[in-house]
Amino acid sequence: MLIPSAIDPRVDWPRIFTDPGFWRPAIEEIWHRHGLGQAEKIIAGYPGSNAVFIVDDALVVKIAWPFERNDFYRELELYRLLEPYRATLLTPRVLADGLIGGEPDWPYFVMEFLPGERLGEVWEQVPREDQIAIAEHLGYITRALHQAPLDGITSMEVSRADWGRFVEERMAGCVETYRQQGGLSPHLIEQIPTYLAESLPLFPDGFTPVILNGDITADHELLSLVDRHWQITGFIDFGDALVGHNEYEFACIHLWTFWCDGELTRVFLRAYGWDGWNDARFGRRMMAYCLLHPFFEFDSWVKKFGGPKRVRSLEELEAQLWRI
Repeated sequence: MLIPSAIDPRVDWPRIFTDPGFWRPAIEEIWHRHGLGQAEKIIAGYPGSNAVFIVDDALVVKIAWPFERNDFYRELELYRLLEPYRATLLTPRVLADGLIGGEPDWPYFVMEFLPGERLGEVWEQVPREDQIAIAEHLGYITRALHQAPLDGITSMEVSRADWGRFVEERMAGCVETYRQQGGLSPHLIEQIPTYLAESLPLFPDGFTPVILNGDITADHELLSLVDRHWQITGFIDFGDALVGHNEYEFACIHLWTFWCDGELTRVFLRAYGWDGWNDARFGRRMMAYCLLHPFFEFDSWVKKFGGPKRVRSLEELEAQLWRI
């Protein structure tokens, strides 16, 4: 048994999902099954929701927690659908996929290992001119992603109506999410229903839905030194992808890739081909999308802007965050 039957994924996952020794027999079987040679060096990749291991600095295997497969299969589908645009998007190529183990079975896929350091780990040592070039390049990458056709997508809903339902569901559960998970001061949580109700009419109706990565943060762009300049050499992780309005993507990029650096966000948006930041309502829509995002936390920003006593309303937080 490659995965011991005594393992309970619901209980044991935190203990095993970054342990190369535990997964080595399964990885060796996967390599044998797909004719990938002999797996020698196995190291844990960047920790996330799934078990990720880098094998011989050449390939990456991702193994899903058996009871949360939707994100896993969504990412697998998108990597394959985006294969024709890989040269522009800098996404990895999937080489194999399947199931390993018994009951339950464990889905996996194997993809190329992309060289580079996560943007967030090296950003402070990246010269300003390189930061600007990276922001521009990310604009081109994001535009290419949003121009990719929706044909063949089965893991996500793709219509404007479906996006509208997503927004409504997120609005309905937003307050409870922040109450349970934290990330926003209590006095600001209480303002969410009114703030979102006033923001909803500002969202455009007649947009064309696009593929959204949904989580373009400093963890998901890989940078490498090329001719002594930092460049994007990899764009990874589509587990939180969805289809919807393109502006939703910009919220993550501004806050969690460029850390509210207005100049970099302007460079990004120009390269993307979007001048919507001149719209007085743009910041309001962006703040609303931040609130609707399932993973956002604002406490660090509130602290940076003087704490809860200084940031008394969501409008004040919006004004501080969206100075573009």
